[in-house]
Amino acid sequence: MSTNVYAQAIATLPLCEAYGMTKDPTLKPFAQAAVNYIQKTQATNGSWGYEPNIPGDTSIVGWQIQVLKAAKLSKDLVVDDRVIQKANKFLDFVAAGPKKDKYGYNNNSDAKPGTALTAVGLLCRYYVSEWHPGKDNMIEGVRGLMKTPPVGNGGIKDLYYYYYATQVVHFFEGEEWKTWNEGPKQADGTRKGGMRDWLIGQQSKKDLNSGSWDPETGPNNWFGRECGRLGTTAMCLLTLEVYYRHLPLYKRGADGQAFQIIE
Repeated sequence: MSTNVYAQAIATLPLCEAYGMTKDPTLKPFAQAAVNYIQKTQATNGSWGYEPNIPGDTSIVGWQIQVLKAAKLSKDLVVDDRVIQKANKFLDFVAAGPKKDKYGYNNNSDAKPGTALTAVGLLCRYYVSEWHPGKDNMIEGVRGLMKTPPVGNGGIKDLYYYYYATQVVHFFEGEEWKTWNEGPKQADGTRKGGMRDWLIGQQSKKDLNSGSWDPETGPNNWFGRECGRLGTTAMCLLTLEVYYRHLPLYKRGADGQAFQIIE
């Protein structure tokens, strides 16, 4: 059995989501055991590392938080609120700015707006810190993400950033989501260059690789190098499926105020 806590979370996420959607009783004990393992391996500073109980970073924490929230949403899987509270303290530690809307790796020295780590931090805040779309902290964080929107054309790049940022902007809703997903509005009122059409346009049509996505290339595109064609394809699909897989926890009314719709 692997002791890689990063991999454990990624494997546990679909397990919890599958149980939450189907309520299949055969899945419940396995999902709960996997959640228990995640809770048991949290480091004292509230983070998770690659090995059990070793301090880690914001990137790993992002996957754990997604799992714990999926477990809570199932209504049947038990999540210890003390684990969430410790995770929030870690998020406070790696956050920067008066609104804590920027996030670093394992401290806040490298925290900047519109980065993958900031997108991870904002998604975590949405899930476990009640940062709804009307909250100043989230508004400021999304403003930073919108300064690094989908490139709209060319090969896949910065996929890890776009996976997390797409979720955050989707939950934020409004004009920001329309621009992110469909692209900026053109003079004739149409939109182009958004995340949806960009990713679909990059799907391979070559015989052997048809339906997949080419991995990122270049010195800074670590995701493609580490995860290859399979990982890239999975992440592209997850990004495209954001609005099919996740219902918002909050809804914005006509007055722009947010109210909770899912607990």
